[in-house]
Amino acid sequence: MPNLDVIYAKCMREIAQASAGKISEDEAKDILKAVRRDADSLMQQKGLTAEQAVNDLIARRAKSEELEAAQRKWEEVLRTRAEAAIWKRLESGPDKVSAYQAFLEGTNSIFAGARDSIDVRQHAISKRALGGMMARMRSENLVPYFTDPAHSDDIAREMFKLGRTPEARAAMDAARPAANPQVRRVAEIIHETQAVLLQRARRAGAPIQELEGYMWRQGHDMLRIRSAGFDAWKAKIGPSLDWAKIAEQSGGDVDPDKFLQATYEALSSGVHLQPDGSLAPVRSGRETVALSAHRKLHFKDADSWLAYNREFGTANFFEGVTQGVQRVSRSVALMERMGPNPQAMHEKIVARVKTESRTQSELIDRLNNIDVVFNNAVGKNLIPGNPRTAQIAQMARKVISMQSLGGAGVASIVGDPNVAALELKWQGHNPLSAILDLYAGQVKNFGQSEQKQFAEALGIVAQADMANALSRFDLAEPVTNATDRAGRAINWAYDKFFRLNLLQGSTDASKTTFSMLMSNRLAQVADRTFDKLPAQTVRMLEMGNIKAGEWDVLRAHGSKVGGGRYWTADAARSVTDDELRPLLKAEGLKDTALNLQRYRDDLDTRISGMFYDRTAYALTEQGARERRLMLLNHDLAPGTAAGEAWRFVMQFKGYPITYMMRTMGREMASNGGTFAKMQAFGVMAAQLTAAGYVTMVAQDALAGKTPPDPTKLSTFYAAAVKGGGYGLLTDYMFGEYIPGRDPIAGALGPAAGKLSALMTIRAKAMGGEDITTDLTRFARSNIPGQNLIWFKGMIDFTLNHHLNETLSPGYMDRMEKRMEEDRGQRFFFRQ
Repeated sequence: MPNLDVIYAKCMREIAQASAGKISEDEAKDILKAVRRDADSLMQQKGLTAEQAVNDLIARRAKSEELEAAQRKWEEVLRTRAEAAIWKRLESGPDKVSAYQAFLEGTNSIFAGARDSIDVRQHAISKRALGGMMARMRSENLVPYFTDPAHSDDIAREMFKLGRTPEARAAMDAARPAANPQVRRVAEIIHETQAVLLQRARRAGAPIQELEGYMWRQGHDMLRIRSAGFDAWKAKIGPSLDWAKIAEQSGGDVDPDKFLQATYEALSSGVHLQPDGSLAPVRSGRETVALSAHRKLHFKDADSWLAYNREFGTANFFEGVTQGVQRVSRSVALMERMGPNPQAMHEKIVARVKTESRTQSELIDRLNNIDVVFNNAVGKNLIPGNPRTAQIAQMARKVISMQSLGGAGVASIVGDPNVAALELKWQGHNPLSAILDLYAGQVKNFGQSEQKQFAEALGIVAQADMANALSRFDLAEPVTNATDRAGRAINWAYDKFFRLNLLQGSTDASKTTFSMLMSNRLAQVADRTFDKLPAQTVRMLEMGNIKAGEWDVLRAHGSKVGGGRYWTADAARSVTDDELRPLLKAEGLKDTALNLQRYRDDLDTRISGMFYDRTAYALTEQGARERRLMLLNHDLAPGTAAGEAWRFVMQFKGYPITYMMRTMGREMASNGGTFAKMQAFGVMAAQLTAAGYVTMVAQDALAGKTPPDPTKLSTFYAAAVKGGGYGLLTDYMFGEYIPGRDPIAGALGPAAGKLSALMTIRAKAMGGEDITTDLTRFARSNIPGQNLIWFKGMIDFTLNHHLNETLSPGYMDRMEKRMEEDRGQRFFFRQ
């Protein structure tokens, strides 16, 4: 039996002869060095002879090439289907440019599929997966185990055991049993959620395999990896990896040094943050399947991964799982709609539109910023230029939010039902009953687990939704997971602050109530065929790209919750294959198990996407279109000088801009004539101004003030601003009108306003004036949390008023006089 040295020498000669001098001796040695390393590994692990090991490697390579050829064919099928589907959408729109923009980010214009966008689908898949996962945990009382960091390591260890053979798992259990049954069950639910997403990714063309011991998509901190440098990072991760598994997944020819160098360059540059970076194949010659496999780092055991994550990871366990699901969901949405290579498909569609529209100069001009639309819709412009800069700037904005938004929860409780009622009216609800139901639902559903579980399963509310609640106010940006002690402290305080001011709770309650009302309304008309539905319902379904035949099949699949009737995306899961087959045939697709499942996935996403999208309208949450316009149609990435400067300017302007784009834009697009538009605008402004006044009364009462005089013009103006009735593009949309406030500093954002105040104080100091009073007031007003609505009145009465009176005698008299003149208000009591 020849040994490996003999085989090695023979291979050297054959490579030299076969290449006819095209492969140098050094290159041949490199090839055989990799083969010998892998053969040595197989001989040690499986007890093979040298010849058996080499034959095994050859068989693996042949299988890998066979799989790659099959993968290429499947990708071509998916590309062809995706292009045909996109072009069909473009031809059905008002014009191809408008239709393609709607395909990417949605539009208020009324035509079929106008709201079925890439942006909506990304959110829908993510929230459906996360919400379903949380609903299952909530039903089994497991949420505390999932969210408590004390259980994170134990859950990770259990997840590492999953996906393996029963024998391997039994051996792992014997070596280290589960900490408790609840921890194991949490791990199983997370694993099942991830498995469903990965299966869907494979159906969309991702060349990925089932992963043993998959815990969550690895979150790598660009900053800490860059700071450590390649050598230190390599020294930490190299011994922790399962190289045999990596070689097996890669076809058996992995050079550890080259593998780690390539991985380091990708992780330190942010390539892994691309929305399709973890799943979509990158074509560069023959490296397709191998490149996808190389992105998977296989660790020896759970503790090796946990140790790595603590040093170079971006998130704790809870954040890692939720962010991993979100990233995979974005990739799935992209690949299902644009094929395995979304960037190439985008370029092809744009080129085709330009070719067919070459005689229409107006359309060609509108294509000038289409790349920005695409990059924004798929999240490419969210990768930070400098991670540390992005992190510091985001932490600064969080501190400013805690200094400024103590009353946001009360404003949300009063104002959200009014804006949501306008959306329900658009859907065909009675306006008065909609408002009453929404207010009643806020009280009923605040903190109620059964109703929240319904909304979670629907994909409307998720445990990780804090960022969405807050993006109503600021320009939406990626979550930056702080890894230093100060950053973690700010994140902790930030989370607690927005729970204390009731914003998170009121937002969840509003979403739950709205989604249940919307779902119940659809269940009430489910006995009607599509052609007998109310016009408003038809409009909503068509804009969500739900066709007549689909509604007629799915309408019977409603559900009951607590005695009520509801129609949700679960209809797509409960419909039978026999019911789906006619729909599949109408789309020109073959009756195969794969096509049936892909069609079912698509139906589920379109329905859940419609619920997500209409809820975002009701709660005034940003979408890709609003985010793009707030970025001035530019790729202003976080972590860059321009990107961060503009984010500071746009702080607290998210709500008014989104309100204008969504609420006002919807009303304008849905009402035909000029008079109808003016009438709709007037009703909307009056309703929201009334809500603004109620908000002012509630906030002032908690601050110890009498209600403002509704007959005063300044009160009307403040109520209009507070309610959002006029959508003014200034910070005044949020806060109270403050006489003497610098309008330029206000327009440039709260950070500029604080800087302006400091410069004024500095100028006074340089002029020899006493700045004690100004400095004290500035410091006091910038303490995070001091304006929480529950404590503001008490703090003012016991501390602030005393301090102001001491620093400036007569302050309280002057303040009350100004209140009386401006809004006819007084304090309930004075000391």
